[in-house]
Amino acid sequence: MSLDLALQVASAVGEAVRKNVGRPDAGDTAYIGADGEATYLLDDIAEKAAFHVLEGKSAAVLSEEAGLVFFDDQPELLCVLDPLDGSTNAVSGLPFYCTSVAVAPWSAEATLRDVQAGVVVNLVSGDIFDAELGGGARLNGEVIKTSKQSQPNKSIASLYLKSDFDFISRFSKVRAMGAVALELAHVASGSLDSLLDNRGRLKVTDVAAGKLLIEEAGGVVTDALGKDLNHSITRLEKVSVLAAANPGLHKAIIGKAGER
Repeated sequence: MSLDLALQVASAVGEAVRKNVGRPDAGDTAYIGADGEATYLLDDIAEKAAFHVLEGKSAAVLSEEAGLVFFDDQPELLCVLDPLDGSTNAVSGLPFYCTSVAVAPWSAEATLRDVQAGVVVNLVSGDIFDAELGGGARLNGEVIKTSKQSQPNKSIASLYLKSDFDFISRFSKVRAMGAVALELAHVASGSLDSLLDNRGRLKVTDVAAGKLLIEEAGGVVTDALGKDLNHSITRLEKVSVLAAANPGLHKAIIGKAGER
């Protein structure tokens, strides 16, 4: 049920975004979101499409734009939603953006560890990444695994750093593509070896689905210091993240970070 709901929400968002991306006013500010940042019109359209699916269901949703919203007084499920991750890319015409949906049983104390299903959909290619807790991760229905690369200086990393740009030189190839949820999905599928974001600007809505994808594909996800990433998913907490394809690479990145 959790995965089905996530897929339904992602499908509705995808349809709405594809119909509206490219319109002249897509990047206009619709309102200031619950996270304190400007919400584009395209973000608003994406969120409304998701909410239309959730209406009438026994669910609550934590959305990057609206915050925590209840569709039932006693919800059974909690949907953790970034309706359009990479919205700046989308309104700028850069083809790398996605929707990210994670689902957990409802609890006021629910954390990232409670997520049971996650879906990230590349809204340009249509690729669907999905995972269920204990059930593995898939790309378009095919099982995926993280890469076996364990050496940072031979790996492809996505890096978002608040300072110390010398750290970039410790990796073979570096990317920063502007849609962290989709980049996490690519770590799960082996296209990227790691992602490090130590800016403290990410929110749980950015990482909830991607974290499950990576862990089910064999990777490791912690905060940027290597500590447990288990924040609340009933409020828009800010997080840092270090996602690595395997324990060896994760340990090596933490070690190199400590050498700064």
